[in-house]
Amino acid sequence: MTEPKHAAPQTNRWVLVLVLYLSGLFMGALDTGIITPARTIIQSDLGVDEKTGIWMITVYTLAYAAAIPVMGKLADRMGRKPVYLIAIGLFGFGSLMCGMSEAVGSFELLIIARIIQALGAGGIVPIATAEVGTSVPEEKRGMALGLVGGVYGIANVFGASAGSLILDIVGIENWQWIFYINIPIAIAIILIGAKMLPAAQSETSRKLDLAGITVLVALIVALLYGLQNLDFFNLRESLADPNVWPFLLGALVCLPVLILIEMRAADPVLNLRYFSDRVIGTTLLLAALSGVVMMSIVFVPQFAENSLAMRAGSGGYLVVILGLASGVGAPMSGRLTDKYGPRAVLGTGALISLAAAATLVWWTAPHPSMFSVVLALILMGLGLGFLIGSPINYLLLKRVPERESTSSMATMSLVRAVGTTLAPAILVGLLANSLAGMSTTVMGQLPSAITMPALPHAAELQQKFDDMAADPRMAEALKGMEIPDLTQTSIDIDMGGSSGALPEDLQLLMRTADVTTIVDRSVTVAERMFDEQKPERVAAIQEGVQKAIAAVETQAAAMPDLPATAAAKAEMEKTAAQLQELSDAAPGAFDQARDDYVAEIRANGDQLESTFQHELNMGFVNLFWFYGIACLLMLGLLAFIPSRKALNS
Repeated sequence: MTEPKHAAPQTNRWVLVLVLYLSGLFMGALDTGIITPARTIIQSDLGVDEKTGIWMITVYTLAYAAAIPVMGKLADRMGRKPVYLIAIGLFGFGSLMCGMSEAVGSFELLIIARIIQALGAGGIVPIATAEVGTSVPEEKRGMALGLVGGVYGIANVFGASAGSLILDIVGIENWQWIFYINIPIAIAIILIGAKMLPAAQSETSRKLDLAGITVLVALIVALLYGLQNLDFFNLRESLADPNVWPFLLGALVCLPVLILIEMRAADPVLNLRYFSDRVIGTTLLLAALSGVVMMSIVFVPQFAENSLAMRAGSGGYLVVILGLASGVGAPMSGRLTDKYGPRAVLGTGALISLAAAATLVWWTAPHPSMFSVVLALILMGLGLGFLIGSPINYLLLKRVPERESTSSMATMSLVRAVGTTLAPAILVGLLANSLAGMSTTVMGQLPSAITMPALPHAAELQQKFDDMAADPRMAEALKGMEIPDLTQTSIDIDMGGSSGALPEDLQLLMRTADVTTIVDRSVTVAERMFDEQKPERVAAIQEGVQKAIAAVETQAAAMPDLPATAAAKAEMEKTAAQLQELSDAAPGAFDQARDDYVAEIRANGDQLESTFQHELNMGFVNLFWFYGIACLLMLGLLAFIPSRKALNS
């Protein structure tokens, strides 16, 4: 293969070229998360369930990862400009079809359109990165690559927030606009890019590696689908899942087949030399870890909402702070890469991220405040800007021939995609495991007993029954009859019901609560459990009272109608009437007890919210430990990266 003929843009044009590539990059990266806040709305509107609806995200991830190496190789063969414009066109057309799926009410059309979108996005990222890394003047290259990383990172971070903002503006019933917004951007890039982007053509007669492409795509799809469905904290059962083991086994089978094909291919779609070169291999591992670090930020909105007691969905706006810090760090990392080399910049980014992890674990989570949250977000964003920006791209482009720059960027993007797929599966498991006992802890904050209002005549009647029990003449009538303690007004609260556990719907209600809704949802649970337990509790009281009434009436009937017994019989009739009045009052007293219990929950709402906030934040601590460990691993890998002087020699 001959070296590609690359027409570098004139000095006064490279800025426009940079803008065109960064615009496409931002659009493609933004759409990885922009659909997230609209997912439940879309699946409801198109009439599919949760299990089916998740495919609008899953299919995009799989198609995107599979397209990356293929589009990268096509760009190396056909030239970056035409493939990039085709990729933008595919993305724009896919966005149009996604929006049209709302008009025709077809989920199937949405899935097909998301695949088309992902095929386009798979070409945008590696081509834009490679073109910027080779077309921008040498003295500006680090800064430009920093912008590439910054735009990519910011777009991924802002995706969900952008989706929420668009839905807020147009209304949730007009969700198609989260896709239509891409169309004018895509058209503008194609029209301007066709004229302004520099041409870069590669002259080769080597056969396209169709066999390698087929096996590689099969391996990527099988591996990522299996990983997405794998539960790392229930590994044995999860591996037996038909959505896991056949796909992981398929990926394992594809791997040696791919290696054999690529070893014999004249122009392999995946250059195996990348994995045998120590520096390139280390760089790819750093890319995978940077994907892990980037996906750790997915949980930041929920953490911020809990720490600052914000309503659900509003935490995404705080991510703006993180995005701005990342936007500062990324270009800064580029300038520093030009001056000090990628190893120093990656080390700085890893150390800043470690400082963010330490802040989150030991300060922000246990002692949340606006200041501690904002500081942690700034550190996370700044560290991300350094890690996801210039240095990794710079390292790889320095190490590979220019003719392989696009395919090498595609390989790096693919490896990073594996990291971004693997991380959420582990992080969700970490959060779920750490919060396993949270419901019990929170429910333990609720009052365990409540005092029911005194029933009418309870004290008087209780005294009469005590006297009757002590009277030998009445003992026979009362024999074998259990009369409830009519003065006992304390009710032990069984929030788990007779089964010892909350019903599934109430468990779901508590699991999906947040710090702003925990009190109201605890009230809902209390009212529901009171209502469910009321018939049994009231029946027990009334059954005992009715037995007492029967005993009294039997005793009164047994007395002869004599003047000497008239007063006693009248007293017994009065007692029976009082017992009936007490029995009739029992349901209302139980209702009052429920209202008093609810009032006590609300009176202790601050303590309940504080406990919930603390427990959830402690669950997030495990995620932040994982984030910190990923940063530590990146620091360790830097021992295998050459210095700036050695890299340039």
